[in-house]
Amino acid sequence: MQCEGECGAAHHNSVYKVPAWYFSERKNLLATDLPKQGNTLFYIKKGCYQDNHDRDLPLRYMASEMTIPMCLSACAESGFELAALQYGGECFCGNGDHLGLYGTLPDSSCQQRKCSGTNDYCGGSWANLVFKLFPNVYTVQV
Repeated sequence: MQCEGECGAAHHNSVYKVPAWYFSERKNLLATDLPKQGNTLFYIKKGCYQDNHDRDLPLRYMASEMTIPMCLSACAESGFELAALQYGGECFCGNGDHLGLYGTLPDSSCQQRKCSGTNDYCGGSWANLVFKLFPNVYTVQV
């Protein structure tokens, strides 16, 4: 029987494959649902990184009401390993070839703007709040 909604109740188990990196970075592990796929996307916050006109991460997604789950989902579904939010509504994706090229910033630099309609901070002016994505780690229901 496939469980729906909350799983793991009496006589029901949710089975997860836990990747090796989880044990070394578990204090920073977060999870969010991918609305289109119904799976769980695992990610960790890497930190706050300086950006400039040449862009640290090349692909840009725009939405009138960008949120952290929207950005992470868009980048993961496009096959990227990194997602970043900047200035409260800009989402950037990439594979880290140039991440950190312009340096890192204190976390407070990425706490300048909140995402639309949430209490989540989503970067700052030329400040990318960067997340490492693990798109191929999914929950499995048996």
